[in-house]
Amino acid sequence: MQNNDSYVDSGGGISLYNTKATLINNTITNNKSETGKSILSLTQRGGGISIGGSCAVALKNNIIVGNYTYNKNGVVDTNSKYNNVAIPNVTESINNIGIDNGNAIDPDDVLNTFGTTTPELRENESSITAGDIRWQGSNNNGYSIIETVPILPSDGSVVSGLAHNAAGTPLLPQGQRGFTRHSLNSDTGSIEAMYVKFDGNGSTWSKPQMGDYDGTEYYKGIDPNAILKVSYVYGTLVAEDPPTTRYDATSRFKEWNTQLDGLGTSYKTGSTFTITGDTILYSIFAPINKVVYDGNGNLAVWPLLILKITFSLILQQF
Repeated sequence: MQNNDSYVDSGGGISLYNTKATLINNTITNNKSETGKSILSLTQRGGGISIGGSCAVALKNNIIVGNYTYNKNGVVDTNSKYNNVAIPNVTESINNIGIDNGNAIDPDDVLNTFGTTTPELRENESSITAGDIRWQGSNNNGYSIIETVPILPSDGSVVSGLAHNAAGTPLLPQGQRGFTRHSLNSDTGSIEAMYVKFDGNGSTWSKPQMGDYDGTEYYKGIDPNAILKVSYVYGTLVAEDPPTTRYDATSRFKEWNTQLDGLGTSYKTGSTFTITGDTILYSIFAPINKVVYDGNGNLAVWPLLILKITFSLILQQF
């Protein structure tokens, strides 16, 4: 949300005036607030949330990062500590990511929340739509899916997304996409995500360096030893292809399994399964069986000839 009127002190993502408000599970990013060019305009604040008059605001489980204020020359005010929020009276602040309100925040919060420094709106598996239904299927500007910004998962080893599992017991039953929130470890922000981690169990995949995270898959570096597929609770995923580089040349890929020892629930490559929570599936390998012939001094061809001759004699008897 952006106000394009350059001659007034325009608001950012949300502007409040003389009110009390409680903001819960919002994702507010990539908004800007411009300082007007009139002689009355001074310094603009609140690229994410700004207020007018007297306001009392409670902030709970919100992501408010990556918003900006611009000076009269149209340049981002990099020194501002009010790029995201300018609310003098915050009555409550719980489980929020980012914020500033006069306080410096970690510049890496955007990257560590969204997996990119330039987060974008995406359909992100949502089916929630808005607009004039008469335009359905013919004009995306008139009727379309409400897009959301994907968040990074967090498995504690491959990636540690700031928003995933960060809000505890949910304050709202569903995310913006309409998917159920985790009952104990819900996500901060507007959406709720789940992941399945495919662990190579010592083996790796041949993959290039990953680009910006798009909300579907995450891995680290080149030739990763784990891949995280991201969806939502009760969403469906297809089991990953097996690792391309084995740690042991004497073994072959057998299956994916919920336990490292292979005694849990197993899934074949290409099978479809439903996510009920963050899950790790391990690569299970089996020895490559070899048949060793001991000819006791004879060449391997003789037993085969004897077998052929014997079999022929048996057939002639019938």
